[in-house]
Amino acid sequence: MVVLLWSLLDKSHRVEGRPRLANHLRFSFLNQLFMQNLEYLFKKSSLNLQKNMRILETIQIQNGEILQISYHQARMNAARKQLWQCDNVIDLASTLVVPAEHQNGIVRCRVVYQQEIEEIQFIPYQWKNIRSIKVVEAPPIDYAIKWLERDAFTQLLQENPEADELIITQNGWVSDATIANLAFWDGKQWFTPNTPLLKGTKRQYLLDTHQIKEKAIRIEDLKHFEKVCLINTFRDLSHEVAISL
Repeated sequence: MVVLLWSLLDKSHRVEGRPRLANHLRFSFLNQLFMQNLEYLFKKSSLNLQKNMRILETIQIQNGEILQISYHQARMNAARKQLWQCDNVIDLASTLVVPAEHQNGIVRCRVVYQQEIEEIQFIPYQWKNIRSIKVVEAPPIDYAIKWLERDAFTQLLQENPEADELIITQNGWVSDATIANLAFWDGKQWFTPNTPLLKGTKRQYLLDTHQIKEKAIRIEDLKHFEKVCLINTFRDLSHEVAISL
């Protein structure tokens, strides 16, 4: 298709006996058509690349009990539907069987999948102490789906070794940390940015139970908040672990 369009463009230049304006209009039209087809090819290539990427679901298991599994199952099946048009529903509750050696304490369950589940791991959870946090404006990050590949976050942390964690902004809008969604305390109420990179399961649970509210938060708005709390599958909303701003 691209070769054909270039051929048409070339012929439009060699037409004789036509007004110069007509040739110019024809060239403009064909050039626009060519660019539209290039854009289509790039979008198709990007979609195919995403379809070949693996997705991760991280689930907390506490003393053998799988926590908030309905939220994880909903997100997994929504991603499968979006990327591969999968209509069959994966039932995580019946799929995940916690091994005997992981029945005590807090365990991280990693489910890697595409159209179907490809890998399940059970790993003892290790808490990450976060004492310092830094605001960083980052290049565009595509993480609306919880991809297994996290190189963008790894690179940001490597570029900012003086901080334990980061408040990532995109074009000035506050989004997430590298490992969690964010909740900001203004002295009366917890707010979470309405521009997250990923709509996390704990974030959605806290919204559903009215413990946090969504709000548009820009980098210049951070001065109006007293503290920030990182929230994810393993990190609850808590003043005790929140970091002062």
